[in-house]
Amino acid sequence: MSNIKLIAILDNDSGNLTSLKNTIDALGYYCKITNEKKDILNSDQLIIAGASNVDYTMQNINNQELNRTIRECYNMQKPILGICAGMQIMFNKSEENKKTSTLNILSGEFKKIPNQFLSEDHIKVPNTGLFYIKEKKIQLSNKNKKIYDFIVPEGNYYFQHSYYLSSFKSDITHIDINYHNIMIPALVAKENFLGLQFHPEISGRSGIKFINDYLKKTHKI
Repeated sequence: MSNIKLIAILDNDSGNLTSLKNTIDALGYYCKITNEKKDILNSDQLIIAGASNVDYTMQNINNQELNRTIRECYNMQKPILGICAGMQIMFNKSEENKKTSTLNILSGEFKKIPNQFLSEDHIKVPNTGLFYIKEKKIQLSNKNKKIYDFIVPEGNYYFQHSYYLSSFKSDITHIDINYHNIMIPALVAKENFLGLQFHPEISGRSGIKFINDYLKKTHKI
């Protein structure tokens, strides 16, 4: 058993949470799907995941009054992993939001993948499938500003999304995929936050290695 006290997976009534928990459990870490503020604030790290509409995700967060809790975790420099919708809600604007606002913690805008750019190939949105990512070193930091390196393993990763991060500040480290000449950020990193457009929990061997390598680093902070 790892010495992590608790990895909190935010319970936002979204898909893939059980799959993610089962993967982390199998790696020997203690994690819990929870919407309890005390659990989240006392956890060693937070994961915000979801294959879901961003409006729906934010409505659940707002209804549970967890928006301030997530901001507190970021300000505490607690390691936060945002997956798909969990990445999108951290930024300050998204075209998918019709009824709610995102958390406005990071600067950047999500736009819908434009169908017109893909019409000649008869490609439909959402972008769904496996994309190859080369190994890359990413830097994250903790509350003491200690820099440490995290290696993104080489492999194929599963994507399923209709919106992409179209604008962001240059200080956000990222990995791109080329989706019919649209460069889509697959990974962003800012201080203690790591955001993924792909779903490691359903990316097979590559995704399991990714989660394991990430947790090996972040639990030592």
